Amino acid sequence: MTALERMRQNLEGTAYRMDSVGLIDDIQFLNDSRAVDLLSTRDSFKCLKSPAVWLTTTTPHERDFALIERYIRKKIKAIVVYGTEAIDMRSQLEKMVDVFLTVADLKEAVNASYDLAEPNDVVIYSPSCVVTDGYLNFVDRGQAYEKYVKELGSSE
Repeated sequence: MTALERMRQNLEGTAYRMDSVGLIDDIQFLNDSRAVDLLSTRDSFKCLKSPAVWLTTTTPHERDFALIERYIRKKIKAIVVYGTEAIDMRSQLEKMVDVFLTVADLKEAVNASYDLAEPNDVVIYSPSCVVTDGYLNFVDRGQAYEKYVKELGSSE
């Protein structure tokens, strides 16, 4: 087993880290809401095997996305950011991907991510920040993500 395979196995064994929420139209949805910093998100990106749409949120705290730029450029095809300071993130992130969207809330972000993804892609919800987006904690935020993904599947 390679080091990357061991890391993937460890992440997948932790609640709200790379949890599979489901497969809708051959798009895999992953819940990584426990990723509360950029290094956690980086580790998750390392494990991705398919092109991905990254769903993330804003925070009043500064983040240096240069820490994960290499992985964004290699693994991420589109970024969907929700929250009030999404415009501030644009200057750092939009040059790294072909598509960068800002939306108001998590539900809208899930819908936009689904629209951007293609069969065999992954949508990964990896906030890379502590909970400041109206949810109680990463569990509450992860459960909301799962609810919105399941609503996508039920509307087919």
